[in-house]
Amino acid sequence: DLYEPVMGAIAVGKILQPQGALIVEHERDRPLPERVGPRDEPGSQAALQRFRQSFYGGTGLSFYSVSEYDVGEPEPAQQEANTAQ
Repeated sequence: DLYEPVMGAIAVGKILQPQGALIVEHERDRPLPERVGPRDEPGSQAALQRFRQSFYGGTGLSFYSVSEYDVGEPEPAQQEANTAQ
């Protein structure tokens, strides 16, 4: 299964332009992560964040964009949950 290693290499290598999108075709029953990228290194790191997912029969398409985040900060989903409380 090469999905996450390849997507992680794309995030770490900063191959995708900030305004670009990565579209990954996969089987419907093979879910892909919402976010892929380095999490262990200090400082701001590039990651790929899923912004859309579509299914066509047994095929899925997951759409990712570049997302910058600080490892010490909560991820966007956690920030939204904290803000809503």
